[in-house]
Amino acid sequence: METEATETTTTAAATALSVAEGRRRRERKPTATATRWPDFEARTTYEPSTGVPRSYFLGHHRAALDHMRRVLATVGLVIECRDLRVPLTAWNPLLETSLSSGVATEEERSSSSGRGDEGQSKTGGVAGLASLSSAGPLASFLPSAQTDRMRIIVYTKRDLVVDESAGGRRSQRSQAAASLSPSSADLRRLAGFHRNEADAVLFMGGGDEQGTAAAGAVARREASRLVAAVRAAAQRHGQQSLTGLRALVVGMPNAGKSTLLNRLRAHGMADPSRRARAAKTGSQPGVTRKLGTPTPTSSDDTLLLMDTPGVFVPYVQDPESMLKLALAGCVREGLVPSVALADYLLFQLNRRDPARYVDAFGLRQPTTDVHVLLDAVARRTGKLARHGEPALDAAALHLVHAWRRGRLGRFCLDDLDPDSLAAARDAARRGSPLSLNQARRREKERRKARQAARHSGIVFTETGSTA
Repeated sequence: METEATETTTTAAATALSVAEGRRRRERKPTATATRWPDFEARTTYEPSTGVPRSYFLGHHRAALDHMRRVLATVGLVIECRDLRVPLTAWNPLLETSLSSGVATEEERSSSSGRGDEGQSKTGGVAGLASLSSAGPLASFLPSAQTDRMRIIVYTKRDLVVDESAGGRRSQRSQAAASLSPSSADLRRLAGFHRNEADAVLFMGGGDEQGTAAAGAVARREASRLVAAVRAAAQRHGQQSLTGLRALVVGMPNAGKSTLLNRLRAHGMADPSRRARAAKTGSQPGVTRKLGTPTPTSSDDTLLLMDTPGVFVPYVQDPESMLKLALAGCVREGLVPSVALADYLLFQLNRRDPARYVDAFGLRQPTTDVHVLLDAVARRTGKLARHGEPALDAAALHLVHAWRRGRLGRFCLDDLDPDSLAAARDAARRGSPLSLNQARRREKERRKARQAARHSGIVFTETGSTA
């Protein structure tokens, strides 16, 4: 019984993040629901099943980490890809600590820049670099200390989060879609969140040059923007050329690393016949299983990029975070039951715009019952079993895939309001347990501290400090 209670107990940092998200949810009521279905009441909190798995840390993840550590001495740049649909949940402390050697400490950064820093480093004794936000409208150039290794954070799949509808006069549907997307202020706030951790923070889509002409043009622009950010960072580090610079492209599974590498490889190549893919890509995680060989980005600059397998966190603190990662496709299909994913997606859609699924699948009104929704999905799409019964698993997968393609709205699963970002920074500073055993040890230590505080007549706070 105690083991089960321990497994479901989150850290104080996770609790703080949950409180911030809960406050955000209570204050937020979808306008579409209020106008079309005034009597509908969406769930304000989500209670995940205790059977949701907490890990997807595979053998090739560990092998990839070991290989990355071995080649780190020859690497001058780390490009970390993060899925913009789960910008806070997808933070991987294991990658953070494994690839941190060579980054200036906070004291070194303060002495070299001549000023102190408001931010603190993440647990593990690592402080990052001063940040350079994404080029373009969200640019915010800041001085960076002279350090051994550069770091750039790229938020991928922007096209599945931000509504890019062009034109001054939008349809009602386009306006509703834009209202679901993070605002420019949200993205600026997210970029500022990393001001002490990276040389640059950029936001890029998930398309490539082999798509439509418009998608290809966007892909080329974004690749040019990233190369420009690398050059700017290199110059601040005293390098006038990218020749010979080796870069690791890292991140969680299915974060868009191979897609980014292919896009950079094609950058500057005028001959389309030379734009062959350098790395395999796919919609499921685990396509890349080992470190790739160094690949030049273009004919004029010999920046060498190495693709790496996605590395999952060894332990996910709370079930809702695992549901977010699974919904974004960071884990193998089937690890989390598809109906559970559909139920969590229904919760998220009801928070924002339930009209998305009501109109798409022919319901009369929104629902909080996932089986009602899946029944409608199955009958609308022909996902039926024997005797015409709805095939719930197939319907759930159809629903999840529709959202992953952006057909049920484009939005972050994490809230990006100031409270949520502050809670996430708090969690980063305190550190996250890297295994179930570590989580149990921390809970045991907190119980001992609470007991000692009671015996001493001291008030023990949720953060583990005394007052």
